[in-house]
This record gives sequence, C-alpha cells and structure tokens, in this order.
Amino acid sequence: MKTGQCPKCESFEVYAAENGIYIPKLLGTFIRTGPSNVGSTTQDYICANCGYIERFVIDNDKLKDITKTWKRVSTLT
Repeated sequence: MKTGQCPKCESFEVYAAENGIYIPKLLGTFIRTGPSNVGSTTQDYICANCGYIERFVIDNDKLKDITKTWKRVSTLT
C-alpha cells in the first residue's frame, strides 16, 4: 500500500492519512468511544476500489512497547 498499489486488487486508487481510520473497539457489551490507536500515531491506507485497509504505527518506541506486552503470533525466529 505504501507504494500506492493495493496488494489485494492491484488498483492504484490508494489514499493515505495520518490517523485517518476510526475503528471503534468493542469492550464486552460496551463500545469504547475514541480512537482505536490511543497513545500512538498511525499512517492509514485504504484502497478506494476494494476497501482493503492497512494501518502502520509510526512511533518506533510504541513498536518496542508492543513487543514487550503483546503476544507474538509467529513461532519462527
């Protein structure tokens, strides 16, 4: 997406904005109101052709924090 081409449909109708996508997060039966990226700035990309989205955390310090608190998905090292 960062190159301007969608990896899903290969369209060049890709648009970007800092903190551009708001996705409410469900917490039990309550919907949290506020940005889903509290405490970090993101660069968001969306394909206007198919709707595919990508979000990247910009702050490298936040990425370091994530490695300490989130569960790693890949078992490969």
